[in-house]
Amino acid sequence: MASRPGAYPRQPLPVDAATASLLLVGHGSSDSGPASETLLGHARRLRARGAFATVAAGFLNGAPSVEEAFETLSPGLVYIVPFFVGEGYFTRIAVPRRLGLSGAETLIDDGAGCSWWLRYCAPVGTDPRLADLIHVRARRAARRNGLLPEQVVLLLIGHGNAKVPAAVSSLQQHASVLWKAGSFARVETAFIEQEPLLPNMLTMLRGKAIVVCGIFAGEGRHATDDLAAVLRAEIARRIGAGEPEPLIDLGIIGSDPLMAMLVLGRVCAFGSGG
Repeated sequence: MASRPGAYPRQPLPVDAATASLLLVGHGSSDSGPASETLLGHARRLRARGAFATVAAGFLNGAPSVEEAFETLSPGLVYIVPFFVGEGYFTRIAVPRRLGLSGAETLIDDGAGCSWWLRYCAPVGTDPRLADLIHVRARRAARRNGLLPEQVVLLLIGHGNAKVPAAVSSLQQHASVLWKAGSFARVETAFIEQEPLLPNMLTMLRGKAIVVCGIFAGEGRHATDDLAAVLRAEIARRIGAGEPEPLIDLGIIGSDPLMAMLVLGRVCAFGSGG
């Protein structure tokens, strides 16, 4: 486990990054500004670092679109990082289809003498150091509330997909790493649309102090509405019942400023063949 997540990335960026472009691709939403602002904020942070010639962000839904963002990039090398918490339909099919990707590396020629060499990186949520970031945030939150980390249950919450349960594998991998770290009493997972469902897990964990972290890339409907509503109801229930054990909500991991560093980590992994 990393003790200084702010030190990311540990490995150097590819030598060609300074002259390359970086394109972040998110899900977005046609009716939710916060869902887009999270990713746009990370793009601003990365732009300020000056590691790439150009940094742009686009969305599958909402503005700017993936295509509009790509049109702002100069011909040449482009690293593309999908800002999703794991592999699934959007990273394997939707993003490649929208950008015309044929694999990990794709050459696009506009027929007028301009070409782009596209390198498609793994989703930001597959970076193994995401567990480090969750680990540090959860431990700090427990201590701020007068608890030792080993006194709390760490609960990771994902969207889930009842039709494609394998899509949550990265979340389960992070949970496994966090459990093996031995810092918390337990590490559990729950989902909005897949078993174990969040309300059922909260019922099972009654009488225990819980630190909750939403494993979502952006502040869309599931993060700001569905998840928040369930957690508010459980907090109110505990207060009403006079239960002393707190439920501590860390919010969603995608909005943490250090997620921008994990974007760089995905570029590093591509450059090293990882």
